[in-house]
Amino acid sequence: MYLFYGGVPVTSAHRPTRHKPKSIERNVLVQLITPANVKKAQRLAARLPPKWNRRVREAGKVLVNYRGARSTGARGILFNLVSHYSPLVATEYGKGLILVNTDDGEIGRSVFITHEYERRYMGAAVDYLRQARGAALGPVFVDVGANIGISTLDALMQFGFEDAVCFEPDSRNFRTLRMNLVLNDLDDKVSAHRMALSNHEGQSVLQRTDGNFGDSQLVAAAEPAGPGARDHEVCEITRLDSYLDEHPGLLERIGLLWIDAQGHDPLVLQGAERLMKEGTPVVVEYWPKGLQEHSALELFETLVAENYRSVVDLRILSDGNLPQATIDSSEIRSLRGYYLDDEFTDLLLLK
Repeated sequence: MYLFYGGVPVTSAHRPTRHKPKSIERNVLVQLITPANVKKAQRLAARLPPKWNRRVREAGKVLVNYRGARSTGARGILFNLVSHYSPLVATEYGKGLILVNTDDGEIGRSVFITHEYERRYMGAAVDYLRQARGAALGPVFVDVGANIGISTLDALMQFGFEDAVCFEPDSRNFRTLRMNLVLNDLDDKVSAHRMALSNHEGQSVLQRTDGNFGDSQLVAAAEPAGPGARDHEVCEITRLDSYLDEHPGLLERIGLLWIDAQGHDPLVLQGAERLMKEGTPVVVEYWPKGLQEHSALELFETLVAENYRSVVDLRILSDGNLPQATIDSSEIRSLRGYYLDDEFTDLLLLK
């Protein structure tokens, strides 16, 4: 197995500055890049096949230099080249390093290109919680749908958590997760489990998607494979409540529960009644289309309305708009009309 290190910065040759054309270009872009136009462009891209949706979004970010996308655009080309020669590639990730699978055209590719994945969302959530509470968060970070460790690495290396508990059912991701913990000297701080969390215990079938290691989903054994599905594997399932019963004292130490379960998120919450009653802050992916495909959108809205007081949209909060980001939990249904097609965000749920 070859292992490439892809963390070398890419520089471009100097080109003469042409002030007037650049000024005209900038003025045109400022007029075009309004929130409404960006929203329209995202919804148009979402109607394309997943691969083209991603490519169009990337091209748009490079065009407007969204969060410095022009300086990282060449890394997308490099990732495609490396994927022909190595199943894994290492790159910088915050204060450490991370291995990504070069067969993963979604999260793995994004991490390689940008050296992060939703770090600003976690930063916004942690800052908000520490300011709102006026005290430190509990020292333990719980990561449900941990993938290759993208959130756990940030929680421990960037945001001050001392320990973590990870649940990841996909064997491909779990293998890489364990390597990333060792690579960053975190294996003694993290309890990693190859299993899924739900509202029951037992076993289930995990459908794995070719080319997207972040889209593994729990399905019924008799359910046919969906588009792009590569294979299935059996995984263990437990409830978070059951895990907490087996680890006395852990509940009181949890500072944040982070859930990204590809539409299975409400069932994870159903299996975490003790944590919801305790009032532990929860960050959960809000993906209406995925929730609807699992017939779980109404269940999610009911759980939020009945167990929490307020909801903070981390996508909006990370842009610095706190008043617009916060809604009462009873208004959770209103978000359906904002995140259409394949659009999603992360929500911070507060007691």
